[in-house]
Amino acid sequence: MPFPSKNTVTTHQELPTAKGPSTSDEERHPFSDGSAITSEPNSDEEGGLSPSPSSWKDQIMQRRQHRRRGRRQMKWLLVGVLFVATNLLSGLAGAGVDRWRTNLTALCAGHTSQYCTVSHTPPVIKDVDIKYRWQNFNGSFMNEDVFRKARSPEVDAAWESMGVNYKKAIPPPPFISGMISYKEGIKSGLTDAHVQRSEKHGGGFFVNVEGLHHLHCLKLGKGAFSNSQYIVQLHALWYYEDETQSSSVAFPDFKTQHRCKNYNDIRDWAGKYQEPPAETLSDDYAKSPKKEHILAEMP
Repeated sequence: MPFPSKNTVTTHQELPTAKGPSTSDEERHPFSDGSAITSEPNSDEEGGLSPSPSSWKDQIMQRRQHRRRGRRQMKWLLVGVLFVATNLLSGLAGAGVDRWRTNLTALCAGHTSQYCTVSHTPPVIKDVDIKYRWQNFNGSFMNEDVFRKARSPEVDAAWESMGVNYKKAIPPPPFISGMISYKEGIKSGLTDAHVQRSEKHGGGFFVNVEGLHHLHCLKLGKGAFSNSQYIVQLHALWYYEDETQSSSVAFPDFKTQHRCKNYNDIRDWAGKYQEPPAETLSDDYAKSPKKEHILAEMP
């Protein structure tokens, strides 16, 4: 057998292993060399190597810091929104209170009215700008004002100026009547049993301002007595003389302050809506009542 030359290199043929047929470097699985598979297989862009554990920790810390910054920003955003909302609500509440104070007069007048409901306004308050003001009452015991003096043309004129004898309508005296529509009357608590004007003449209820009616009755009561003026006068003079001879004594102060409505405006409203004189009205001016609405006797 000839010997190989010096330049000849003898090699053994590489036998396939038990793992399977050989593969090229391009076809070999990236982890076929036995390296551990990690949860983050992304390789480094420059070296093609997976990031080291220290770089993973840095990424995790960065993400946590980013989330913390996001939460802080969200908290400040919520604080800002709450601040703006609180200021807005405070402003609206202040405006509401100011408006409530402005309408307090109308609310008080409406609340004490028979007609008052949530969605309706009493007829007088609807037409008259109700106001409240302080009024000094002249309660002098010895110095009488014109309304307390004995009857005379001057005294009668003073009482007339208060509207106590406004013209009467179909109902007999002492009623002092005006008119409101049927709808307004029903809202005010009236019923079909109350006296009404006939539909031919416009319909509606006969009404009066109750305060004027009270003053009317007070005037009638004042004029119903005609005792000698000396009866009370002598008693008062005796009392006065007796007290002046003794030491000073306590005496009630009848001059007080009251919170009153603008009476003159209400009186003018009642005068505007009073009925014309009865002698100018036709016989069919009042609506004929139903039989069941006629009372057997004066209540």
